[in-house]
Amino acid sequence: MDAESEQAGKLRSESEHEMSGETPEPAPVAVRVGWRVVRSIGPALIVVSVVLGPGSILAASRLGADHGHALNWLLAASSLLMMGMVMLGARLGIALPRTPCAELAARLGRPVAAGIGLIVFLIVTCFQVGNNTAVLAVLRVPTAAGSDGASGLGRTIAGLLALNGLAVASLFGFRNLYALVERLLSLLVLLMIVGFAGNLLLARPDLIAALKGLLPQWPEALRSGFLPLRDGATVRDPLGAAPALVATTMSVAGAFYYAYLVKEKDWNRERLREGMVDTLTGIAVLGGVTGMILMTAATVFHGQSDATPLRTTTDLARQLEPMFGPFASTLFNVGLFAAAFSSFLVNALIGGSVMADALGLEAQMGSRPVRWLTVLVLGSSMALAVGFTAAGASSVGIILLAQALTVLGLPALALAMIYLATRPEVQRAGLVPRWLLGIAVACAGVSIILALRKAWELWLRLAG
Repeated sequence: MDAESEQAGKLRSESEHEMSGETPEPAPVAVRVGWRVVRSIGPALIVVSVVLGPGSILAASRLGADHGHALNWLLAASSLLMMGMVMLGARLGIALPRTPCAELAARLGRPVAAGIGLIVFLIVTCFQVGNNTAVLAVLRVPTAAGSDGASGLGRTIAGLLALNGLAVASLFGFRNLYALVERLLSLLVLLMIVGFAGNLLLARPDLIAALKGLLPQWPEALRSGFLPLRDGATVRDPLGAAPALVATTMSVAGAFYYAYLVKEKDWNRERLREGMVDTLTGIAVLGGVTGMILMTAATVFHGQSDATPLRTTTDLARQLEPMFGPFASTLFNVGLFAAAFSSFLVNALIGGSVMADALGLEAQMGSRPVRWLTVLVLGSSMALAVGFTAAGASSVGIILLAQALTVLGLPALALAMIYLATRPEVQRAGLVPRWLLGIAVACAGVSIILALRKAWELWLRLAG
């Protein structure tokens, strides 16, 4: 209890120091409480930052604009599946004597472990392409009206290089990389919670309609089919942004990585219960932020015949107009930038850590192999994002496509977690109850369906 009291006192003094500027009483108290809640979430911040990235923001905005509150239940169900998978990841981190890929290598052979590591590496790279594209879109906004495309793009690429350079410098410039990442995410998440919650309140959503949206229903507009289909010269997904939202919210890669974070924090059985409360709170809070974005878009966009199609980040920025008026575009892009930056380094670290473990190298967050493999993720994803943007592809389209492509590798990760959870020694430890295995099986089923749909869509595109 002494350590916890000291920690609480430290957080309290930090909050009071940071907020001692202009506002006297009640506001700093509320912010201090929010800061303590966010800081108490611990490792969950690192995993759920994957959930609250540009892809989930754009997908939630699209769904809210197109279907109102009708798909609120889809976000809630995806968040519950994510909670179950993270709980499983935490228990695997405690029950297994080695890290997940090291266990797979010992039981099934190094090639299997390397395959799982490569899947995570590619998934993370796809996420990172979306993050880089979001940053490029934000950096281009100030120059779009007053400069030519080539020079504007050149300046934004320079800005993106600087941001990736800052991430690389952080990788090699700080000894305690975990503490740096957790502290940075605490601040960014708190700012996003305050901003999106205030935006939602001033938009004055229909709370009754939002609650009704938690009851499973399927909008009429989505009943034209389940599989992607060819529509003339283009391939159209009748489910729109729904698969992308499910894939980003139900981040199996993040849940898989949670076992590594549990080992990084050296959790044991006694710490598990307290840690799970913090973890589930974190996922609920950040899943709730995605819900705020969906509800705001449903309130501002849905049903408006003169609404601008959501093809660019500037279109999406209009959801901030109820709160910020003509400054909506700038402020939305600042929020999008914060979401991208919050998951910028974390996504790359996940890929670097799991790939290092899969190759039999040291897999701690601050180890040299993890740092260099993380640099590889940062560099390759930045190059892809710059190439797509220079070719004139839509920023929203790139982000949603990059997020959706991650679904191809999700089944293998879900099945790997189920395999490890059903090992006799893990079952004898009594850490993985049957109901949790049931959630994992359901998550694997959803992942397989999403992967098959995406494979069919890619086949239609290639065949055309």
